[in-house]
Amino acid sequence: MINSFLNKHKKKEVIHYPDRVSDNVEISVCIQTFQHEKFIANCLDRILAQKTNVNFEILLGEDESTDETRDICIKYAEKYPDKIRLFLHHRENNIILSGSPTGRFNFLYNLTQAKGKYIAFCEGDDYWKDPYKLQKQFDAMEESKDCSICFTAAEYHYLSRETNEVISKKTYRPKNAFDGKKFTLKEAIRPAGGFMPSASMFFRSKYLSELPNWFFNAIVGDTPLTLYLGTKGDFLYLDSATCVYQIGTKNSWTHTSDHSKRKERVEGYIWILDQFDEYSNYRYHSKIRIQKIKLRIGLMRSGVKRFLRPLRRFSFVDRLAKLTGN
Repeated sequence: MINSFLNKHKKKEVIHYPDRVSDNVEISVCIQTFQHEKFIANCLDRILAQKTNVNFEILLGEDESTDETRDICIKYAEKYPDKIRLFLHHRENNIILSGSPTGRFNFLYNLTQAKGKYIAFCEGDDYWKDPYKLQKQFDAMEESKDCSICFTAAEYHYLSRETNEVISKKTYRPKNAFDGKKFTLKEAIRPAGGFMPSASMFFRSKYLSELPNWFFNAIVGDTPLTLYLGTKGDFLYLDSATCVYQIGTKNSWTHTSDHSKRKERVEGYIWILDQFDEYSNYRYHSKIRIQKIKLRIGLMRSGVKRFLRPLRRFSFVDRLAKLTGN
């Protein structure tokens, strides 16, 4: 299913950089990177430092960046040919959704190449902070056959839009969480995803062969994947902040303050919820309906703030005159 979708969009063959990665791996770590020259080396270093008693591979998809990202990826692929499989993509293959270029082709291509029993994610501008992350999740999932995915707590770093420097931090944990808790899908449905940070996700690859058609046209990959995996088993939570999710990095969607782009994204999430609602035979309809309302309310608030922002520099009388046209 994934390959047939990719073939519709593939205009140029993806370049596979030479490697010596073994076919005998238990875990495939998927990294998508674009314009991440300031972050990708740290991302790779942290993953390469993972301490495991099982083999893992790194699938590194580089989306033809115009900065130094591609050169950095090539250097790492040459230095670690037994660990890194580098895929050099072309912008001609880029998939446009809601009028904007996406990393969908890169993301899906990595999934088709994964050899492992389990798959983990880490975007090129995020990183892992726990050197035992993979081993902890592997052991936990081997013991929890009723779970389709394992995730952890995470540190959220909010970055300056101008400098990409960290301006604030917080640790994310889902509500009512404790170590070893198994969340149901109903508990995980949220208005714009976000229940589990993508950099913490660790799931069984066997379910990829059954992905539904609507998954491929979603504006993002992690949210519909989480929903789909929730129909295959529970979500196992480990109460350890194993990764860092960076919010507001340049060239990421979290960086945009454009209201029209926010509206497109909200409509995209609503579409995902509608498609999943039908796919799940409306089993979670009431929960989904509430989340859609929250999405629309959030968008309305964003629009009001955008409208009022230019008025803050005026006095109250000036504001009133501007609003009434007097």
